Amino acid sequence: MSLTTHRLSFQNWLTCCGVLAILLGCATAAAAQTTVVVPLAKLNEFNQRTFLNSDSAQQIKPLLKDLQHYMLKYLIVGGQPDQPPAQRLNFLIGRDKQNNIVFVPAEPGTLKLRLQDKQVLPATPGEPKPRPFQLQIRGLHGPLRLQLRPVVYVPKGVNITLFKKNDLLLLLEFSADTGGLLSVGQQEIALRAKPDGLVYTDAGAAVKVLDDQHKGRAYKIGESFLANGHLVTLRHISAGGDSLTVQVAESARVTRVFGSDAGFAFQPATLADVQGRVVSLTGTERPLVLDFWGTWCGPCVALTPNLKALHQQYAATADIVSIALDDADKVKQYLASNTIGWTNIAIPQKQAEASLINRLGVEDYPTFILIHKGVIQYRGTGEAGLKELTQQLAQLK
Repeated sequence: MSLTTHRLSFQNWLTCCGVLAILLGCATAAAAQTTVVVPLAKLNEFNQRTFLNSDSAQQIKPLLKDLQHYMLKYLIVGGQPDQPPAQRLNFLIGRDKQNNIVFVPAEPGTLKLRLQDKQVLPATPGEPKPRPFQLQIRGLHGPLRLQLRPVVYVPKGVNITLFKKNDLLLLLEFSADTGGLLSVGQQEIALRAKPDGLVYTDAGAAVKVLDDQHKGRAYKIGESFLANGHLVTLRHISAGGDSLTVQVAESARVTRVFGSDAGFAFQPATLADVQGRVVSLTGTERPLVLDFWGTWCGPCVALTPNLKALHQQYAATADIVSIALDDADKVKQYLASNTIGWTNIAIPQKQAEASLINRLGVEDYPTFILIHKGVIQYRGTGEAGLKELTQQLAQLK
């Protein structure tokens, strides 16, 4: 069977949902591969924000006598946390007697405050914005400067009730998006790297490929895609995020490539449904229809009768699995109210990034994917997408 289920404990369910499924491009041993290092340059400034971590265990003497309240904060930059060449950057944040915010960075790897970079920020949020400061970190090709700027205002669109009174002190603005060009044959592919926060780790980095065939598609480190007759595999983002290492192989020698578009092999996945049962998705023995939806999605809900008809017609010959970007309780309530009997999986928003939703690059709802003999046959969205998928399902042999 391409779809199997059994009982799963709550602890194991969390483990399954939290594990990143890596898409690997598999090639024969004879395939020639070339390693290429792509330099990455900053694309914009101050487009991301991050919260600093607290270090309540660290005791330091106040070097600024006019501070009434202060605390030490830190962030990790450059590689896997707590492993070289990762660096811990320390900051002193406090308030003076006038209730102004005082922000002082320390020398990298030390508690020696850089008083020349001290900033006194107005107590009342608003313009002018605090000036940025720079910190030097290690990169693959030498020193790299990280540019940061404190944020003392509430970002537009952020609910103020989510913040405690002093949380605004913990917010930094930074420039992290980088990009470069990779030449594959006669084609130049634009790559845009988005590290996860300020920790440039392979596990947290995504690379968006901006060529005609894969426009806007994001891949994780370790994933592969085809470009200009070659298999490109993303291998490593350097400490500091200033370069990307890839391997390029001749696609003619590739035996199997996992991906998210039609023509690519589907990487099997194991998830838990809303009843706590393990669901193994392969699409190898029977056609598999994946329906990505949510109870909050009007077009998704409107297509429920169409999916019920599809399930009734193909229940004996194909598997239909709906994957909701939603809370499990809301999905179970909707299933009961609409007498839906096929397999349903719920993935909360906070787990979406490390789930099949992100792995398959699902951004539009509803999205439908048809898998047959382990290969993605069709991918589409909306009512037209479901109609085309139904036609292709009827033609499968």
